[in-house]
Amino acid sequence: MKPKLFILAIFLLIGGYMAAQSSVQIKDIYVQPITGIDSTSMNNQLEVMFKMNNQADASVLHLQFGTAQDLGDVLTIDASIIEQGGKYYVSYGGVEQLIVGYDTSLSVELTQSQESAYSYITLYIGDINGESSNKLYFIK
Repeated sequence: MKPKLFILAIFLLIGGYMAAQSSVQIKDIYVQPITGIDSTSMNNQLEVMFKMNNQADASVLHLQFGTAQDLGDVLTIDASIIEQGGKYYVSYGGVEQLIVGYDTSLSVELTQSQESAYSYITLYIGDINGESSNKLYFIK
């Protein structure tokens, strides 16, 4: 009887875990500096790019610049993912960046102290059901 109960418990745990995962999945994080901007600002511009499926279920892009993974102690950004006219955009700081196919990006401005302080970028998506996607990590 105990082995059957144990197997049932395992199936329930696996089923509950799978049900709690978001349908939004992300992959292939890439970060590059944006150069050639004609600006008097001393801040640094970065373009954070990745691929995302199921944009219709995506709600918020969470981006954490930190001294460790999953830590936003340097800078935390929550950008909205919106739909307009059948197209999806990342909306942050009054700027909307078009999501083309699976390709998604966000431009971020960091002060010089933020640029030197962070070692990791953690990226994940919150969906319309309140669930979170998988996480991506970029190591500086």
